[in-house]
Amino acid sequence: MVELVASNVFSEKQIGYITLGVYLNGNYDLVTMFIEHFRKEIRNQENEPGQCLAIAAAANIGGREIAEALSGPILQALINPKNSDFVKKTACLALCRLYRETPSVIQLEPTFIEGLNQLLFSMNYGVQLSAASLILILLQRYSDKMALVLPTSSHAARKDFLRWNCFSDYLYGRNPAPWLIL
Repeated sequence: MVELVASNVFSEKQIGYITLGVYLNGNYDLVTMFIEHFRKEIRNQENEPGQCLAIAAAANIGGREIAEALSGPILQALINPKNSDFVKKTACLALCRLYRETPSVIQLEPTFIEGLNQLLFSMNYGVQLSAASLILILLQRYSDKMALVLPTSSHAARKDFLRWNCFSDYLYGRNPAPWLIL
């Protein structure tokens, strides 16, 4: 398993990460061995597939130790303007999972809130929806700090989904993004 995760061949690396996600949960001692490798992969912006695999594996395995060790690098990957939309979507969804399990891992800094706000203006609807999911989760606990994001989120939803400006991928029947909750 260790050799697969460390491989330079994508298919081998993918199998390694999938195996980790299936066999481990956050309570195994073996998880501590992989944390530094995950951190290195998450920070490696030149290998986007490896970065996304590490973020997804961290979320799938979960646990307090992974949440505390990797939420910082995942937050940095989320708000880094150089990262692709795919990395940002993966990071948003991973933070949703880690936050649900260990709420203390996300400390709302002004730069993070502004970064979330900017994600709502992304041209990629997947990024917008995953950011909206993270915002919805954070609003339940930090409604006072997240007040800046509320006007932006309602404006983005109105502009993109309620005025029928969305792509056909987000239409269900004739309804734009019916899963979106305002």
